[in-house]
Amino acid sequence: MRQEKKIRRRLMPLLLLTMLLSVLFGMNAMAASKTVTMKKSSGAYVYQQNRGYTGTIYHKFTVPTSGVLAVSGNKVYSWGRGSMDVTVCNSKKKALTYRESVNASGDRYLTYGIQKGTYYLKTSGNASYILAAGFQKMADRGAASKSKAYAISQKKIITGVIPIGESSNKADWFKIKIGRNKKLYVDIDSKCSGKIRFQLYGPSARNGCTIATLANSEGTYYIGNARTRKPIGLKAGTYYIKVSRAAKSATGVYSFRCKLK
Repeated sequence: MRQEKKIRRRLMPLLLLTMLLSVLFGMNAMAASKTVTMKKSSGAYVYQQNRGYTGTIYHKFTVPTSGVLAVSGNKVYSWGRGSMDVTVCNSKKKALTYRESVNASGDRYLTYGIQKGTYYLKTSGNASYILAAGFQKMADRGAASKSKAYAISQKKIITGVIPIGESSNKADWFKIKIGRNKKLYVDIDSKCSGKIRFQLYGPSARNGCTIATLANSEGTYYIGNARTRKPIGLKAGTYYIKVSRAAKSATGVYSFRCKLK
């Protein structure tokens, strides 16, 4: 027993050193990464690797203005192509989205609203792959507060962006003047991941009422009678349309047009 205790005491520093080294090497392995710059080709940012680095890779790209970003790619095998995981990060390489799967050959892509700036697409564990990010400019008309709401007129198409990295409490505000007993119809088209909500505030909706809650879809919506669900005439005055996230992680772009009848 004493002999065993002596051996343990002698081995203890070595065991502690071994544990420390394993932790340090483990941390180094986790922290190791590579940064590359995506090349712009045919209106998209593209990067391709063939039998290369399999650790974490940050793919740098810069967007010139607000708009919509579509991301897709494929892991490449000797027998074909498969899905790969991607995370969108900000200029400091902090994750803005969850890790999600894309598959270009399976028509699986991710759509995000995005603001002007530098971003990174983070991937790992891919020896051979191709990654692409397509960007399309879109005006972000919404004002940050009700007091500064963007004035719109009927039949005019308005666009907005719900960007990644923005506080989930932020919203876009618009205002429109409506005559007495006019019925409001709103044509909405959204390209979003996660649901967004359109709400109306004004003389006939002092506490606000929901026009629509939707994700990646389009349609015509109106303020209706709670019992009959038929469109109702509104009181005359200035009305405000608020566009916000119904889901905290919602992101994307939208367009809408108001029609009065």
